[in-house]
Amino acid sequence: MFLTSFRTASPAYRSASAFERVLDEALQLSFAPSPHERLSLVNLYATEDAVTLSVQLPGVDAGSVSCTVLNDRVSITANRQSPVPATPKASSPQDLPAPTSEVVWHRRERSDEAVSRTIVLPYPVESEHTQASLHDGVLTVTLRRREADRPRRITVSAA
Repeated sequence: MFLTSFRTASPAYRSASAFERVLDEALQLSFAPSPHERLSLVNLYATEDAVTLSVQLPGVDAGSVSCTVLNDRVSITANRQSPVPATPKASSPQDLPAPTSEVVWHRRERSDEAVSRTIVLPYPVESEHTQASLHDGVLTVTLRRREADRPRRITVSAA
């Protein structure tokens, strides 16, 4: 009880505690995803032979996705376009009018800008054996582990 009261009353303890809070906030901000990264959520799992990641890319077609692999990093870039017809019409919710001075947007939460993520993999992969597919707005990339980096079972013999 006395020790707790001393700590909270001590100016040195209050300064250290304030510094800890500032440091915690700074670290949380530095590791937080950027606004572009928040738009593309990633799941990643690994086996002994391969690593698979799936990226949510709603509203993106396969032609606008770029995927590059280097050692243990995968970079994915995609251009997202909202469906804007050539002439404004309101026949269905999917038909959005072009943003002109005649249109007043009341809510526009989907961004048309490029989405980019670089993911560090748990181990180096063979880029020539990479498979990627986009289905229902989810990009799935499977990358094979390098043969030299795969774990090997060693048999132990009795001496």
